[in-house]
Amino acid sequence: MTEVLPERRLDGASEAALSASIATLVPGGRGWIALAEAWRLFSSQDRLYAFGELDEEGRTRIESFAARHHGKIDIMPEGRVYFTRSG
Repeated sequence: MTEVLPERRLDGASEAALSASIATLVPGGRGWIALAEAWRLFSSQDRLYAFGELDEEGRTRIESFAARHHGKIDIMPEGRVYFTRSG
């Protein structure tokens, strides 16, 4: 049986705080920040367009950040950005 790890709220106050929060996730662990926090940290577009089709720069920045922290991101329509730690 596969253990389901609980999701937890990460600190999205700054990139440094988010980095420290992600570092506490176990491999396979998943945490999230609000889309508004991700927008403030990684996108220069209007909030409505953050990480969308026209925000290639913002998407690249957040994906690069996640990769540097051994993870991947999932941007969800309910207004959360999930980080899953791979190792």
